[in-house]
Amino acid sequence: MARAARRTGLELTLHITGLVWHHPVTARLRGGMVAVSGVFLAVALATYNVTDSSLNAASPDPVTNALGPTGATLADICIQSLGLAAGVAALLMVLLGLYRAVTPHPNETRRIVRLRALSGLLGLLALAAVLATPQPQRSGPWPGVLADFGAMVCCPVWRGFWPMPICPQRDS
Repeated sequence: MARAARRTGLELTLHITGLVWHHPVTARLRGGMVAVSGVFLAVALATYNVTDSSLNAASPDPVTNALGPTGATLADICIQSLGLAAGVAALLMVLLGLYRAVTPHPNETRRIVRLRALSGLLGLLALAAVLATPQPQRSGPWPGVLADFGAMVCCPVWRGFWPMPICPQRDS
């Protein structure tokens, strides 16, 4: 009678890790962690102060964000990259995490949750692009030049799909 090959330590560890990862309780725990992370992001965004020290700003004043320096940095990154849509990102995290945490069969709804998260992400990026509709700079060293990177990237894309009068042409 032939003997089956034994698994090595790494194979056994990966097998056990896979079993734990796909267990419904672990899936609910991950959903709860995403929801709690969304709540922390919402708190960081709600207490955002532009004068707090972050990655691109230094201030001698104490940080006023409720989550401290980490919250100030996280809020600054979110506000500078997504703008007002960052609050929608926090809400999306809370909703998707709670859905995953309370669903009776989390492994069976995994694909649905991922599709909802993907559509939410695409909608979030579209909302951020619409809210960042560029306005020409009225003063400063280069009047008439778009003010930020997001506006310079979004404006040619929007102009290709939908001509907008607020997207100025660059003078060459």
